[in-house]
Amino acid sequence: MELAKLLLKYVKVLVWPALAVYGIGRFGGYFESFIKRYTGGPEEINTGVLALSSNLRKEVGRISQDIPDTDIKNREILRQKVLEFARDEFGVLAANFYAQPPKIRHQIAKELFEIGKDVKLEDLFEFANSPLIGERAAAGIGLRAHLSINPDLATDKRIIDAIGSGLGDMNPTVRFRYVGALMENDALASEFEWKLKELSEFDNNKMVAKRAKQTLRERDTDTSHHSVA
Repeated sequence: MELAKLLLKYVKVLVWPALAVYGIGRFGGYFESFIKRYTGGPEEINTGVLALSSNLRKEVGRISQDIPDTDIKNREILRQKVLEFARDEFGVLAANFYAQPPKIRHQIAKELFEIGKDVKLEDLFEFANSPLIGERAAAGIGLRAHLSINPDLATDKRIIDAIGSGLGDMNPTVRFRYVGALMENDALASEFEWKLKELSEFDNNKMVAKRAKQTLRERDTDTSHHSVA
């Protein structure tokens, strides 16, 4: 399974000789845990693997805090490796997203949201134009993640165009995720108010229509809390 290989690679990368003094002692347990918990098939996204992926990212955050600000070289090595891995992991999860049962898809969406913060916008735009349904849907989740940390991106024409395309996608899973992106930003929700009203009234998928109505309602009440999944 590709995600399994990536996680193993990630562990090896993070015990890169230059970083060993900060991280090598912490990852032995995770490595052993990974071997024991991974039992997924070729296309199955195992819940244990998802949990380990999340734990690894948290541990990386703690390691980065331990690296002194003066150690510019190691901080940059870690930053670049995290960005590199985020793109790869996001791609694997995205490619398999649509094929998963609802419960697993719900968990993957949460992972994609967190990972998506470290994926470059240019890469997300590529996913948005993919022929694969899962990758297009994942792009919507990734764009939502970026909007959650930088609301000013609402004025980026590339994001506006990508969301416009996503809201008009033929697949309801993709439309659902792009409506979710609008839940993250009132300005964009207002920009696409006409489309949200159209989806809320006429979309042939009940989940999409319901989320569109919720987005309009939350925008009107200026609700600050949104559900990722």
